[in-house]
Amino acid sequence: METKFTRRMLMGTAGALGGGVLFAACATGGAMAPADDAPADDDMGEAKAEEMMGPSEVKFWTYQDFLLEGHIGNNLLLEFQEANPNVDLALTPTHIGSGSKEKLITAAAAGAPPDVFYMDRYLAGQLSAPGFLLNLNEHIKATGAFSWDDIWPKLRDDCTWKGNIYGVGLHTDARTYMFNVDHFIEAGLDPEAPPTTWDELESATLLLHKAGQDGVIERLGYSTGPPGNPPVGLQWYIHFWQQGGEYLTPDNKMVNFDNEMGVTALKFMINMVDLCGGNVRIDEFLGQQRPDRNDAFTTGGVSQMIGGHWYAATYRKAWESAINFKSAPMPLPPDGVATNYQGGWALAQPQGAANPDGGFSLIEFFLDGDVNLRWSVGAGDYIPALQSASFGGYLEQVPEAEAYLAELELAKWVPVIPGNDEIIGINIDIWFRAYAKEITPEEANKEHADRVQEVLNKWADQL
Repeated sequence: METKFTRRMLMGTAGALGGGVLFAACATGGAMAPADDAPADDDMGEAKAEEMMGPSEVKFWTYQDFLLEGHIGNNLLLEFQEANPNVDLALTPTHIGSGSKEKLITAAAAGAPPDVFYMDRYLAGQLSAPGFLLNLNEHIKATGAFSWDDIWPKLRDDCTWKGNIYGVGLHTDARTYMFNVDHFIEAGLDPEAPPTTWDELESATLLLHKAGQDGVIERLGYSTGPPGNPPVGLQWYIHFWQQGGEYLTPDNKMVNFDNEMGVTALKFMINMVDLCGGNVRIDEFLGQQRPDRNDAFTTGGVSQMIGGHWYAATYRKAWESAINFKSAPMPLPPDGVATNYQGGWALAQPQGAANPDGGFSLIEFFLDGDVNLRWSVGAGDYIPALQSASFGGYLEQVPEAEAYLAELELAKWVPVIPGNDEIIGINIDIWFRAYAKEITPEEANKEHADRVQEVLNKWADQL
């Protein structure tokens, strides 16, 4: 359902709502027809001015929270409307990830795409290669609202395909190794000298893990999955990269992990599962944790994990003093390479948009330094897309993030190419089967490579 947020709605509701505006009028058609009586002269002048400005409607397909009264996204859209009274925003909530991709393709085929689109930036290659996204090069060159070079390098890279820009990063994230300080002290470990190697991590896990004589877990020494992040086995990428591995060949046409590094990364993760009693015991334990938090780390149920920067701020704000923890660089294999896993979201524009200039003006608004900072902090302590905002006001408001910002200099992500969403599905399937001991690490890595290569072959003409 599309929600209209027009200039007249703004004028009629701003006072009544006292600044927090819910997009209150749902409509399926265009603007309301004029009354039969003749408009006043000032209305005619206003209408003429809007006509001269070109299309007044900007269609924005967005994360659903933008429509919630009091949400930072809602408040910022109100500010955009105030600054651009000639624009009528038409908002449509959409799923994130692959669901939004399919919806966009359908709308483009019908000749009715939005003007701007909130998406996971990994879709840039997936959608631009077949021609569904608008090339933003000229807009980026001409804008004075932000500097493209100020955006985090990995976000720029992920939004670029074959030298052209198809999205603008909105916010990003990073991870670190996180551990419970009180558990360390109890186990005789020094919280000022956390593990720096895989071997040290394994030793610490054995000291931290607790289970009864029947094998029932009382405290999980290390988690390869929930409540940590990346989820569902995607931590494999980190441990593969730590060995110096690259997932694909430079031309993106061949897998590059069908080797000992790929197997070793998976063996390391399965070994950490085994040290903690195996997948069945771990699943039983995690399933019994407090549902009100859905986070066994904050309740003391998990001693160590890889977690995102947003965890640190959430723990402080939502569950103050609930846990005494620290963050540190991730432990490395022998001769390992420091690296990290970076995600983030972007704003893009589809080909065939009715009002591409108006859509880009919305992108410019969200990439203003102050707006980008307020959006990122208010939406969930995300790291701003702009480095200047990240090292500026963001650190003042979210001091826990300092360790994570350093990690962004080392960060990578899964290949941002056509077929990427299929590849992620394969990653997840392979992990679950290896985790459940249905296949060995060697079998898992070989099947992983074979299935991903099939995807690459299918998309070869667009890689």
